Amino acid sequence: MCRIYSRMDEMKVLPPSEVYERELLYMPWGTLIREVSDILERDVPKNGHLLDLMCGTGHLVGNVSTKRSDLVLEGVDINPEFIRYARGIYKKVSFEEADVLQWQPRQQYDAITCTAGIHHLSYGNQEHFIGRIADALKPSGFCILADPYIDDYFNESERKIAAARLG
Repeated sequence: MCRIYSRMDEMKVLPPSEVYERELLYMPWGTLIREVSDILERDVPKNGHLLDLMCGTGHLVGNVSTKRSDLVLEGVDINPEFIRYARGIYKKVSFEEADVLQWQPRQQYDAITCTAGIHHLSYGNQEHFIGRIADALKPSGFCILADPYIDDYFNESERKIAAARLG
């Protein structure tokens, strides 16, 4: 069963956590996550703080946690089912359920990521979101925004068509 989650003026249908997690194994999502993970493992400073916004089921930061035990890792997502799932699997990561457009960081970060998440925001909210990321970064920090383009969708059949077009 798919669930509908809202973010201010937006509505999206998302698959259950287990399906979402399996989707990350395939192109283009799997390639994107692996490439970003490699960069983070290599470039986040020792004992650094990494934040993954719109983290979904926590797959990216969970993967990084297995290779960089020195990092403080956090993930934020609006979907309560995804956050419950992430907390149950990735024990070394702190996860928070929140709308990234309203969430307030408690510190500045060495690295911030948002992979395959921006397409869930309306174009009108994307600039605001990116500005919030800039404010949450340390002066020496870096951000990775990585999102393959996918057509907008509002139900499961539209999602399947958009995914097929994506490849």
